[in-house]
Formats: sequence, structure tokens, C-alpha cells
Amino acid sequence: MAGIGSGEPRIRVARVADLDALARMWERLENYHADLGGPEYRLAPGWKGDWRRFTRGHIGHKDRLCLVAELDGTAVGFLLGAILARPRVFEHRSYGHIYDLFVDPAQRNRGVGESLVNEALAWFRSRRVEKVDLYAHMRNEMGLRFWKKMGFEPTVHILDRRI
Repeated sequence: MAGIGSGEPRIRVARVADLDALARMWERLENYHADLGGPEYRLAPGWKGDWRRFTRGHIGHKDRLCLVAELDGTAVGFLLGAILARPRVFEHRSYGHIYDLFVDPAQRNRGVGESLVNEALAWFRSRRVEKVDLYAHMRNEMGLRFWKKMGFEPTVHILDRRI
């Protein structure tokens, strides 16, 4: 983990006390996706309680991960992930999934996102996970550039249709 006071992000496991700050960041992330043209990202009334319960389940759980990035003692980003399993019919069942990654726009291009992802990949690797996936919206050009830079490549196209 990066050192404190070095101007580099400090990555740590989230605590329950972080949930309010993380919820504010997650709301910004979802609003960004909704602005990309994805109405499925619009938040439902009362979303915060459900989101807190879901995210709380990732704190202290052996197969789930919630990381916080701090700069100068302030939370500026987070990553939410988990180890998931494919159906038993497959030989390679276990895989990592990154649900969310957010970095405060004012703190981008300072290595925060890279530090969060690298810490998450180390966590997955330490649990013998060999593959990690994530979903990135096709219109999220900034996100797609970032994930490509981090070594992720498209492998599946998810197609949808409004009916």
C-alpha cells in the first residue's frame, strides 16, 4: 500500500464509517452513467439504504472487497468487487468481478484509480483468482481508455433492446 504523506494515494480496506462518503461517490458515479444515456442507472427513491446494505456486506467478508483511496486523509475514490462463481458445469468457475470504481474528478490523473485496481488485483491473486471482469458502458470513453490501460480487454458484448 502506498505511503502516507508521499502525495501518493493510500489504499485501505473500507470501514463501516466510510459508507456515507462512499454513497456520495457512488451517487456521482451513477449520475455520470445516467448522463451517458442509460436510464437504467437512474437511482430509485430510497436507494441509499439498499446500497449501504449491499456495500456493508463487502466489508470484512472473505470473498468481497471494498477499498478506499485517500489523499491527505480524505477519501477520494473507492473500488467494490467480489469473487463470484460460474455454474458447476464449467471447469474454471471462480472469477473476480469489479462492480464499481470511482475517483473524484478533481483527483484524477494522480494514480488513484491505478492504485485501487492494482490493490484489488493483488487481493484477487492472493485468493487464487485468475480472471477478473467488469462492465464498462460503451459510451464511457474515459472509462474504456482507463480499463484498456490497466490491461483489460473486451471479451463479451452485452446487447440489449428496449421493448
